[in-house]
Amino acid sequence: MRNSTLKSDSEVSNQNFQEQSHVWSNAWLPLDLVIKFPQVRKTFEKESLQELADDIAKNGLIQPPMIAKLSKENFAKYVEVFEKISKTKLLQSSYQFEETNTGEVWYHVLVAGERRYRAHMILWETGCTDCINSARDNKKTLEKGECFSKHFPQ
Repeated sequence: MRNSTLKSDSEVSNQNFQEQSHVWSNAWLPLDLVIKFPQVRKTFEKESLQELADDIAKNGLIQPPMIAKLSKENFAKYVEVFEKISKTKLLQSSYQFEETNTGEVWYHVLVAGERRYRAHMILWETGCTDCINSARDNKKTLEKGECFSKHFPQ
């Protein structure tokens, strides 16, 4: 399972979107559920991301990516505001969501920390340099998620 640290959960109720309180927490979240809207930074150097992934694997993560957990209604409002500000049309129906046992639908939107998010994806997909070198030295194949699980056991 793909995992990342979740930093912000929005408390969802029937309150107005602007009046909602926020709860900060650390929780595991499948990385493929994270929705990334276009960010200010457009380019990410592969070498720089690998260095960040190596640093995170070695030293841990000081500040996790910030991810907002939004209800279906609040996600629609978030998209509406984002589209107005960015003058970009987004396809709401194409985004992954989490559905609870009670039928609640939650969307997880990356708010800040796309480089850290991408570094986590590298750790999940290919691994850090130490894990890659160790696997190569031992003539074995590094499985997807193996490096990530080694450095971030649940």
